[in-house]
Amino acid sequence: MTLAPGDPARAEDIVLAETAILATLPRLGYPLARTATRHVVIDHDTDSARITYRFDTGPAMRFGDVRFDGLETIKEAIYAALCRGNPVPPMIRRRWKPSAER
Repeated sequence: MTLAPGDPARAEDIVLAETAILATLPRLGYPLARTATRHVVIDHDTDSARITYRFDTGPAMRFGDVRFDGLETIKEAIYAALCRGNPVPPMIRRRWKPSAER
């Protein structure tokens, strides 16, 4: 999702662009990143918008190879995908909840 000059300033697109940026930060070495602020200024006289996102990236983190021991019910590939910051596949998401949600 990108916002380009001249595009309508739709709230959904503004939030989706923020979400896309936030999803990219862990892959760039910032797994604890979060949105700090989003500021949108609409200028009706010029039919323009200025959007400013600020992110708290947290510390940069680099990880080595990941190993899994004792897997019984979930395939290693699923855990490996999660470690790379990929979303949980929909089929798995229906059956699996992170420990924080249990």
